[in-house]
Amino acid sequence: MVVNSAGLKRNILIKYKTALKNVFLTDFIEDYMKTFEYMYDNYLDRADFKQYDKTAPVYLKKPVMDYIRNSLVEGVKSMDINGSMKFSAINEEVFERPDLHETDSLRLFYFYMHGTPGYYASLTTDMYEKMFPSSEKWRRLGRFGNMHLVTKHTYEQWYHLFNGAGNGWPAYSEIEHPFSGAAPVRIFDMVWDVVSVKFNEYAEKALNLITKS
Repeated sequence: MVVNSAGLKRNILIKYKTALKNVFLTDFIEDYMKTFEYMYDNYLDRADFKQYDKTAPVYLKKPVMDYIRNSLVEGVKSMDINGSMKFSAINEEVFERPDLHETDSLRLFYFYMHGTPGYYASLTTDMYEKMFPSSEKWRRLGRFGNMHLVTKHTYEQWYHLFNGAGNGWPAYSEIEHPFSGAAPVRIFDMVWDVVSVKFNEYAEKALNLITKS
């Protein structure tokens, strides 16, 4: 009997790569998501946001997490067991700087990734209407759904010009956006640093799967 050693080795390699791909679909993705959620909660969601503030990380978390999980699943499924098994799943360009009237949660995540230079007051549309009841102009400035971010300088100018104290306006310190002046949070780099050290575990698990089969 003639044994085709090259063919046998290839079959074993394909089985191993298939097993490794399955381990990535389960263990790797779950490890990544758990680590990402931990980093998100500890580095982004600790600030004292007002309950009404739709720019708060708690409101962005689900769409961001859903995007990442779906991207990872698609990326792993696209791994070629006949090739190098490389994959690139998360496109950080999705989180690019939003335009002036952007409301998409994924785009708003930009400010937490790259930091928020400067200091801002965070106001609801209802606050604007009470501050400027006769002006349609201010009502058209809504951003982040029903939120308006105004620079500290601008708000303090308005506060002075329109007798904010006498008209019951909140002081800037009461409505400062909690991430004003925040530094960038390189959350994807931090997650990768934690998860990448487990790659030997994934490889060993895949090897165990094919030796037991």
